[in-house]
Amino acid sequence: MLLERLRQDDRRPAEGKEISIGQAWEQEKGKLLPLPRIPYRCCVSRPLRANHLSLVNFDNNRYSVPVEFGIAKLTLQAYVWRVEVACGDRVIASHERCYQKGQDILNIDHYLPLLIQRPGAFPYAKPVRQWKMPEIYREFLAALPQRVNGSGVREFLQVLALGRSYGQGNLEKAMRQALSENMVDAERVSQLVNRENYSGNISTSLNPYPSEVKVILPDLSRFDELRLVTVAGGGVLDD
Repeated sequence: MLLERLRQDDRRPAEGKEISIGQAWEQEKGKLLPLPRIPYRCCVSRPLRANHLSLVNFDNNRYSVPVEFGIAKLTLQAYVWRVEVACGDRVIASHERCYQKGQDILNIDHYLPLLIQRPGAFPYAKPVRQWKMPEIYREFLAALPQRVNGSGVREFLQVLALGRSYGQGNLEKAMRQALSENMVDAERVSQLVNRENYSGNISTSLNPYPSEVKVILPDLSRFDELRLVTVAGGGVLDD
């Protein structure tokens, strides 16, 4: 219905002209400037800093950022459906925007360095209690005590920390394979995600490295060219 009414409006005579609005628009198109190379960000931007709990405040809600950026100058960018926090030109946190009030929106990944130092706080920490743990993580954590002394929480946190570097998708693939191999430990998962990072595919092959590697050696003669240029300009290298 809206589209039809817009089409009808295009046929309405343009004010002060003998042509319709639609015809005037066609004439105007060629005079418009091109769109900017970088799209305009349809968001509200606010400079801020995180508090002692690694939280930033916006619109009466608090959003977590990685603990490493606790004293950095940050910029919050609030879009319609998400909130991003950047440090310089790097986005360090992204959350679904909350339209309630007084809520803490937390990401467990942001607090992993602290949890690794204090694994005993794992069951009680608010980011953990708020976390909807995927089933593969539950299976992996349940399997850890069978191979590791104690509850296995410290090793589980070390596994979670790998997701910060290699991505959640790669980490979950590695965890599934480690479970299938009955090698449930952080070292094996680290091997698998590293292999995935370099090859793009987790394989059970005993030899994860290519059988033929082509090494391109540097052209050392280029250093001689640099020396000749420098000597001609003042003999810096000869000094």
